Amino acid sequence: MPAGTSLSAYSGPCTIKADTVIDGKTINCGLSITAGKVTISRSKVNGRIDVINDASLAISDSEVDGQNVQAPAIGYRNLTVQRVDVHNAQHGILCEDNCLIKDSYVHIEYIPAGAAWHMNAFLSNGGADNTLIHNTLRCSVPITQNDGGCTADAAIFGDFGPNNRYTFDNNLFLASTQISYCAYGGTDPGKPYGTKVSGIIFRNNVFEPGTNSKCGLYGTVTSFDTDAAGNVWSNNVYTNGKAVTP
Repeated sequence: MPAGTSLSAYSGPCTIKADTVIDGKTINCGLSITAGKVTISRSKVNGRIDVINDASLAISDSEVDGQNVQAPAIGYRNLTVQRVDVHNAQHGILCEDNCLIKDSYVHIEYIPAGAAWHMNAFLSNGGADNTLIHNTLRCSVPITQNDGGCTADAAIFGDFGPNNRYTFDNNLFLASTQISYCAYGGTDPGKPYGTKVSGIIFRNNVFEPGTNSKCGLYGTVTSFDTDAAGNVWSNNVYTNGKAVTP
């Protein structure tokens, strides 16, 4: 949030069902937004934010601390997230439909000892019309003895529905040998909707090579089908300028 911002305690409801504007607040509860258009600015949220039904959220210049919940810090639809620090949850942001994430830092760095959580900075298990522009994405928790840990900085999976029209533009994917790959591109015949993929665009992104020159433990990107309708892979490079190929 902007330097010098003075926060006061939020005293409104934790379940929001109408148009609401919140500015300059410390919110010490998770928010369930079930209806209306909600705007949050210059605030600190200590808890997860769920947006469901036809509700929408625009959050900017803020911090969302998911309080180490086994769920996304922000989800699930009709989201506009700009200049937001998102952290401390199983997933940073989980999007289904109609999400814009821009100029934000989404980072996952904690897992409970022994947990079997699979974690991502950004995740979608099926959806459409999701855009990430100029963000820094990082998932770097240690692998646990129960196979918990990071899947990717950004992952698209066809678990619950087709994936159509995703754009990743000018993002920084940070490396870790604790993640499988830095990016999953959505195509996986082993998933129920893993071949119903189109319009997945990765362009102008930068991937940190890391200590093994792969960004992730096994590689930089996987499950990206260069032949799928509308898919584009363009001008994606490592921080050293070397081209990244899917």
